[in-house]
Amino acid sequence: MQKSLLFLAGSALLAIPASAQATFTLMGSGTAADMNSDGTAVVGRDGQGAFLWTATAGYMPLGGSDAVSVSEDGTVVLGNFTDVNGMQSAGRWTAATGWVSIGDLGSSSGTSLSSAYGMSGDGNRATGLGWLNAGTAGAFEWTPTSGTLQLPQLGPNSSRGNCVSLDGVYIGGWDEDPTGPRRASIWGPSGTQFLPLVDPVNNPEGIGEVFGLSSDGAYAVGGAGDTAWLYELSTGTLTDFGLLPNCCGGFFDRGFSEAVSDDGQRVVGLFGSGPFSFVGTIWGPTSGYERLSDVLVAAGANLQGFEITSGTDISPNGGIILGNAVPTGSFSGQWFIATLDPTSGPGTVYCTPAAANSTGAPATISTSGSDSVANNDLVLTASNLPNNSFAYFINSMTQAMIVMPGGSQGTVCVGGSVGRFLQQIQNSGSNGSISISVDLVNLPQPNGLVSVMPGETWNFQAWYRDANPTSTSNLTDAISVTFQ
Repeated sequence: MQKSLLFLAGSALLAIPASAQATFTLMGSGTAADMNSDGTAVVGRDGQGAFLWTATAGYMPLGGSDAVSVSEDGTVVLGNFTDVNGMQSAGRWTAATGWVSIGDLGSSSGTSLSSAYGMSGDGNRATGLGWLNAGTAGAFEWTPTSGTLQLPQLGPNSSRGNCVSLDGVYIGGWDEDPTGPRRASIWGPSGTQFLPLVDPVNNPEGIGEVFGLSSDGAYAVGGAGDTAWLYELSTGTLTDFGLLPNCCGGFFDRGFSEAVSDDGQRVVGLFGSGPFSFVGTIWGPTSGYERLSDVLVAAGANLQGFEITSGTDISPNGGIILGNAVPTGSFSGQWFIATLDPTSGPGTVYCTPAAANSTGAPATISTSGSDSVANNDLVLTASNLPNNSFAYFINSMTQAMIVMPGGSQGTVCVGGSVGRFLQQIQNSGSNGSISISVDLVNLPQPNGLVSVMPGETWNFQAWYRDANPTSTSNLTDAISVTFQ
């Protein structure tokens, strides 16, 4: 019965079209930890141990202790389980294999060998901690080829990996300062450790933890002392959220940022002193630090008498939020999926930044609408164009990098079979921008119109005229959209 109800609830949720009104859907008992990018696969823990929920199959108990991360296709789960020798171990679950240990660092502490915390979107890079001796743990990375290896660390004591970026390039977590406190840590592509919170004046040790990363690792979020924060890797900009206004008032109140949208414009987490007095939070650069429940209600969601205790994950476009809630006056928790207007449209920008044009800045491409073939509501926008210049969009299933083609000052970032939206050429006017609605049933290609199919990935870019200083052309950066 529970499985059927969860499946119906999930199907209804995923069918909701994009709109200004927020939604709040209770999905089942237990605590949710992670979801894939479109919210169609969720993992967590309930009274039966680890669980996996998918929009197609509904609720599935997996055994084990808990599930902490799920792959983008919903087929691989990372979590923890008890092996045949009665030892707790980090493991991966698939329908074909069940729980399989991903190994440890050669020692144990009591009955614990290792603990899993985070995994990449393809399921091929994982992190957590393994025991180096009974009292010291080390952060690890696991891959199918190298197995479980200890990550290098700057401190002499324990460390732990908490999360992996969706693309598998970055790991976030902590290591211990020589005096004991945890220091927020990021391990980059080469495995080199970086301490993002070190400030010679305000935080010389860099105390804190990294709990979440954007898909490409451009943004990190976590907690430090009593406050949550957002860190931008490219600029080194740290935003401290401070205390949650009009909340809690406990001496031990603390804030935690758990997840961030890919544009860094929306962060979810929790604030309070626990274990039962936490409230879910949401942050934006304009709106500031707020209760998640207040934001959802203000946007039209019905919380059905529940109080939100945490926001645990957010989709790359900021429009889908995973979290946990309890009925007012009760401690019996349920997990939920909520929707808000996305902070950005579907797709991943690449080939960025583009070459600067006569305005002195690069032109950019963005999307709105959705990546749903059924909805057919994708909109492409090119911004920061020179005023009164003609422009059109191009598309391909292949990415490329062709610098200054035919005398252009830009780079063509699509290749192979390139389609041109020649029927939708526009002038940028006084605003320096153009937008088109993309008909996914009639996408232009060299040999005629084609229909986009679910599961296909298409790349888009805009080409425009410019005078910089003489007559030339240029291009925006590009965006890749995988359609559902």
